[in-house]
Formats: sequence, structure tokens, C-alpha cells
Amino acid sequence: MRHLLLLLLLLAPPLSRADESRFDPPLKGAYLGVGLEETPAGLRISRVEEKSAAAAAGLLPGDILLRFGELDGLRSWNIRKLWQALSALSGRGAYEISVLRKKQEVELRIRPDPALVRDAKELARRFQNHRLFNALENKRALLENIEGELVQAVRRSPSTQAAYEALNEIIGRFGV
Repeated sequence: MRHLLLLLLLLAPPLSRADESRFDPPLKGAYLGVGLEETPAGLRISRVEEKSAAAAAGLLPGDILLRFGELDGLRSWNIRKLWQALSALSGRGAYEISVLRKKQEVELRIRPDPALVRDAKELARRFQNHRLFNALENKRALLENIEGELVQAVRRSPSTQAAYEALNEIIGRFGV
């Protein structure tokens, strides 16, 4: 029986890259780190998160999105349509963007984070606001830079599975 299993393993074709990505998909979706509001002028940036892709690119509150990579005509889009389009993008890469700033069109380049960064930030927020971890003296030190650690873990990860493993490793320090 053991010889039969060994023979089957030897004869089985190796996994193709497509098969591998089905089981361990690449990071997907683009997270900018901005708050948006719909206005008659278009999608206006209402806030820019510190240390986000948007902050690094130079986006400012008040900017109106005009173009993001191949996505053009954003002035007529709603927030939901933009988020759907961003979720379909690769979690890696750089994009040229255009914004309207003080009646001038400004061209910028942005390297969005994978969408999983948004989840890492939310996870950090929940840990930081959890009364149990704040009450336990030995856990408080772990909370100090948890958001930065979780975000960097996602940014360094080559795939979704690797990102989740890195996040679990950090969360494992809490003993939960």
C-alpha cells in the first residue's frame, strides 16, 4: 500500500502557479487610508490617516479625486463604486492619481496598501480598546505598537496566507 501511495505522488503533476494561488491567493484590494464624502464636486477626501499610503502620496483633506490609475471620471462616481473598483485591484503596485486641489489638477503617485491592512488596523483598535488587556499590567506593553506591528506584518507578506500567519503570530503574544 505504501508503494502505491508513493507511486501516485511521483506520478501526480506538480501544482501549477494557478493552483498554488487558488490555495494561497496573493494579497488583493487597495487600501488608501482616507475618509471620503460625496459632494456635488465629486468624491472629496475628508481625512487622511497618519502613516497611510494616502499620506505618503501627499493626498490632503479637501482634495477631489479625478483619476486613479486606469479609473477615470471619478467625479461622477459614488463611494461604493470606488471601493468596489479598488477591491478588485492587486494588493501591490503603484498608481498615478489626479486630484483637484484648490482649483488646480495635481498629479500624484500612490502605492496603496493591501486591503488586509484595513483589517489589521481594526484588529489593533479592538485589542487597544479591550478592557481585559488594558487591565492586565503584563499585556499593556504589547498594546503600545500593535497597530504598527500588524500593518507592517501585512505589508511584508507576499500572500494572503503569509499575512494571516504573521498576524496570528503577533496576536499569539496575548495568549488568546
